[in-house]
Amino acid sequence: MKTIIVIYTNVKVKEIESKNIKRYAFNVAASVIENNQLKVGDMLKSSSYTTKMQVVKILDRDYLYYNFASGEMSNDYNSTSQYEIKTLELRDTSNDVVIASVCNE
Repeated sequence: MKTIIVIYTNVKVKEIESKNIKRYAFNVAASVIENNQLKVGDMLKSSSYTTKMQVVKILDRDYLYYNFASGEMSNDYNSTSQYEIKTLELRDTSNDVVIASVCNE
């Protein structure tokens, strides 16, 4: 896994413009980066979010937690301002695929 940093935007922005936009972290499979399926500047869309994402940075490793107050990433939970970094799975979608999860409620 590797951690990527994204911004939410429906239009691709230049690096200098992205510095003033709030950033979010996701973990992706290392093979996605190594096989050049994902690179800085790529735009992503997900049915989980209404706004597209732009990759602004790819880190050399993965982290478990992101501190939204300080911006620090860590593998140790040491603040109530931290949240767990979600995994982003990159795949092509098809209208013939139905995505579901077990819900025993």
